[in-house]
Amino acid sequence: MSPSKSRREMAALITANLLTMPIEFAPLPGGRIPVRGHDGLDVGLDCFVRAIVSTVPDKKNPKMRTTITDLTERKAKKRWNNDEFRELYRQHIGFDENGAYWRLEQRQSVSIGLGFNVDIPFGLGGFLYPRGSNIVKNDQKINLAVLNKNPIDPGFDGEPWLEVRNDGDNIFKIYHHARLAQLVIMPVSIGRPRHVKSILGGSRGHGSNGSTGH
Repeated sequence: MSPSKSRREMAALITANLLTMPIEFAPLPGGRIPVRGHDGLDVGLDCFVRAIVSTVPDKKNPKMRTTITDLTERKAKKRWNNDEFRELYRQHIGFDENGAYWRLEQRQSVSIGLGFNVDIPFGLGGFLYPRGSNIVKNDQKINLAVLNKNPIDPGFDGEPWLEVRNDGDNIFKIYHHARLAQLVIMPVSIGRPRHVKSILGGSRGHGSNGSTGH
């Protein structure tokens, strides 16, 4: 067997093991672990809203973000009736037949805690994307944009969070345990950067990222 074929087979075996490796999730108080929809065939794992948060870790539980607004109906109504928070809540919190919700106006953004910790194995990375139904639904433009594109690294044990912006045409309602994003876990290159004097030119040219030169 040639060395190059042996390396290719080894790479294929490693990739296959990474793709089928179990991923461990632990729910946080008020949160849920992600689920894979459509009988396990979806690429992404649907993530659920725990709360409106700040990006600062909670002092009592550093593995979760600091909660600004709990969207469970009982706690939202308790805050609603508190004179200290009433003005803020009447601007952003509403109630309907589906429960309490955060009212996200057009072009506004907010940080959302996703309610879980995850142990991503070395050789994999986690990436958060908007769900398709939060871009277009029933032929109406919703377009909830995910602004933070940083990967979730192996060894990270905090609460993943989203910074979302309403780029749609109407007010967007954010409910407790709403599915706003999907977590895609995939193999990533773990090769070390090596300093060289120059890179030999390729067939794609050097205009833009991945330009074909045409």
